[in-house]
Amino acid sequence: MSSRYDSALVDVAMIEDPRLLTLPRGIRLLHLEALVWCKAHLTDGFIPASALNRLTDEPEPSKAGHELARVGLWNFTAEGWTIVGFTDTQMSALRVKEKRQASRERYDKWQQSQSPKRVSNATANDPARPAPPARKGGGQVGGNGAGLGEPAPAALQEVPHPHIQAPSRREMGRMIREAPNASLRKAYASAFRKTFGHLYERGAAA
Repeated sequence: MSSRYDSALVDVAMIEDPRLLTLPRGIRLLHLEALVWCKAHLTDGFIPASALNRLTDEPEPSKAGHELARVGLWNFTAEGWTIVGFTDTQMSALRVKEKRQASRERYDKWQQSQSPKRVSNATANDPARPAPPARKGGGQVGGNGAGLGEPAPAALQEVPHPHIQAPSRREMGRMIREAPNASLRKAYASAFRKTFGHLYERGAAA
């Protein structure tokens, strides 16, 4: 698990260490790469011999390690290498683990404290709403008793509000043709005859 505590600390004093400046650039870079690797893997400055080849592009990694040991920046051991004074400038593995654990505990405590608020907010923002009241003629407000999305036949027989215009003959004709079932088609046709039948009777009489 990575965290902000894994970041290696590299300052100007470290880069300008006289012991480091006496070495070729590739070996100086290896020292910094090893520093970062040790911090990321929480080894407290230990570099296994098998890992050295993966840390550098130096053609002779072992020789580069011996050069760093010669100037006093690394120590050579039977298992590999150690960076001298690593925990003097970097947070130790134990301290990093303690910091991680403390951070997890703070987060868990905060999350638990937020749970009642989340429940309260969810209740306030999404209350259970009762179904809209039914209106005269069947169905609920927004419906018509004739099926979802189907206009009520009664609405075709009279204008329910002075600001609402009755359907035109063309619109009513389309509603009859597109009626989803025979019952509604019959109701629409009846409303059509009641609304516009006198026009056809007048034409026939003429």
